[in-house]
Amino acid sequence: MVDDHWRSIRKTTTQVHVEYGPAYATLFATDIRLCLGPPITLSLSLESNLRTRHKGVGTYIDAKSLADGQISALSRVQLLDSKVIADVESALKHAQARARPWQLVVQLDGKHEFQVQPAVSNTSSGPFFLEVLRS
Repeated sequence: MVDDHWRSIRKTTTQVHVEYGPAYATLFATDIRLCLGPPITLSLSLESNLRTRHKGVGTYIDAKSLADGQISALSRVQLLDSKVIADVESALKHAQARARPWQLVVQLDGKHEFQVQPAVSNTSSGPFFLEVLRS
């Protein structure tokens, strides 16, 4: 069943920067979707990083570390693709529900959900950060 509230932002591969514990990585994300909620929810898949023949590359190693439990230490996700950022910002301009915090759903060897606070850079089409909130 398809939920009408979800908007596809990008199906193909783009990069995102993730910070977890003392580590950080730039990984490939696919199937980026936005639901205008409430709560506003951004969903992305990092699964493609685990599906590679080259198990020695950094993206596989970092994604494997996250999948093996480090995802619980996720502290920040940064959107890097200017088209993705523009599409998210455009969708939000039309959203009636601007309630915060947002929800981030990460698909990586299962579904992981986080409450996040969005932060946009001051520059046009600059980085878009999602800071994970801890209770």
